[in-house]
Amino acid sequence: MVNLVDYDDEIPDGLSIGPDGRSHPTWNAHVVPTSRLSCYRPGVQQQPEVVREMFTCEEDNILVGADGEQMEVRLLAAVANVSKYREVFAKGGDIHAYTTEKLLGIRLDDVIEQYDRVFADIVYGKRRLLAHEVPKELKATWEKVLSGKIDQAQGVRDAAKAYFKRMRQIGKICCHSKSYGALDERTYSIVRWNPRVDAEIRNNISRRFIDTACANWRTEFHEIPTYQEACFQFWQQHGYVETPFHHRKRFFANGHKDRNAMANHPIQSAAAEIVNEAMIELYRLFGFDHVAKTGIVIQNHDAIYLEVRKSDAERVAKALEKSMHRTFNGIEIFAKAKIGKSWAEVS
Repeated sequence: MVNLVDYDDEIPDGLSIGPDGRSHPTWNAHVVPTSRLSCYRPGVQQQPEVVREMFTCEEDNILVGADGEQMEVRLLAAVANVSKYREVFAKGGDIHAYTTEKLLGIRLDDVIEQYDRVFADIVYGKRRLLAHEVPKELKATWEKVLSGKIDQAQGVRDAAKAYFKRMRQIGKICCHSKSYGALDERTYSIVRWNPRVDAEIRNNISRRFIDTACANWRTEFHEIPTYQEACFQFWQQHGYVETPFHHRKRFFANGHKDRNAMANHPIQSAAAEIVNEAMIELYRLFGFDHVAKTGIVIQNHDAIYLEVRKSDAERVAKALEKSMHRTFNGIEIFAKAKIGKSWAEVS
């Protein structure tokens, strides 16, 4: 159900609302080559978070959603046998924090140490700092420190974490871009114009910085380009590529020029297979109730969302997590369910 009460009754462009107060897109099951679902009229899968806040459920219902935890990266680690990825996943670490450290040369502990020195200069006046020398994250916390709301150590940690989070987004984009076979130039363009990257960083990032990150990626995760080349060689020899679950794709629009698609297809398709099988299992368990307005309401990339009775929320959440759980080649594939009243809360 789409709630427009808090949005001045304005419907975003491309979002149509039916007489029942709900949005009913047309779903495509056989359009995306990787077997992912797509939709149009409206394309709800592409709605930003601010619009997702408008999507709510019936008064007696609740939403349950789960998004695969780094599903494609985990599948790539399993298929290409990426040793560094395996180590991080085995320890329960943050893969994108790891790639930020290895690709960009940025460690959270180093940022904390640097910010501690800068903060000392600010507070104790060891040297006069110009405005541009003070990181904006510190500007946001030093007033809280000086006013006694938080101590200096907490202020420095908060500022360092905020900066690292911004740079982590670049590490994540570089990781995905190179894993999909993008050239260094294309990776720079993706980072430079990606709205998810902080505007200040986007405007000041250099091509050399991204080229260095890409070179580090090839060194640290050398198994991935080796795997990508093997996919192309396999296609040349056999005339098809195969997913980890033994589904085949023979035809590529540009033939031998589609090297990236050949390497990317097995990973994307495997993720789609996991999600699609999970939806089938959830339908068998809970079905659709058109009176109570319960059942699967949307599927978006590696995520599934259901509207259920409030009393069933915990049971459905456990079933949702179980349906998306796999262990492939020693790598765990999983999702964590969330419960909330709006789509944004469970995304």
